[in-house]
Amino acid sequence: MLKKTAEDFVNYLIVQDNSKEILSLKNHDQVLELAKAKGYEINLAELQREMKRLVTFSLSRKGVPQWVVDRMSVDVHD
Repeated sequence: MLKKTAEDFVNYLIVQDNSKEILSLKNHDQVLELAKAKGYEINLAELQREMKRLVTFSLSRKGVPQWVVDRMSVDVHD
């Protein structure tokens, strides 16, 4: 079986964008618990790197201008 990575998990989150399961997550611990329950082998550092991509995707999808998205993604800390 292939190892499921943080990138794979964020792709899963993107596909599930507005599901109740995703919208109910309140913090990184809950996100990591969900990842583990779904069979993903990731740690917090990997998740945080990939979450930047999720935030960028989500903002651009909601119609936020690209220059704002770019500026905000710079402010997201590792």
